[in-house]
Amino acid sequence: MKYHILNGDVLFGKIQQTAIQGEFIVMREALVDGNTFADNLEDFWKIRSEFVNTAYSISSDEYDSRSRKEITQIDAIPENSAVYLWFERDLFCQVNLWFVVAYLKNIL
Repeated sequence: MKYHILNGDVLFGKIQQTAIQGEFIVMREALVDGNTFADNLEDFWKIRSEFVNTAYSISSDEYDSRSRKEITQIDAIPENSAVYLWFERDLFCQVNLWFVVAYLKNIL
């Protein structure tokens, strides 16, 4: 199975117009902004949820359903799957890419 981890909804919209096949996971985070330091993943999600609530008035429920839930789909990627990472070279994308690579390392 092929999995494509995309850095944002704009790319997701564009890639849907192509013949690229597989499952798509959208990284809906901006880890270049706000606190990201946590002792564990549960604390990380709480810290990020609080940050986006304060900075962007996004509720915890919305953060959980749109960002956290999407990213944690990575947990369900089966062994021996092909995983393609779609990130640019700018700092915004690179920080998100580093997170995804670390996340993948911990589950695969």
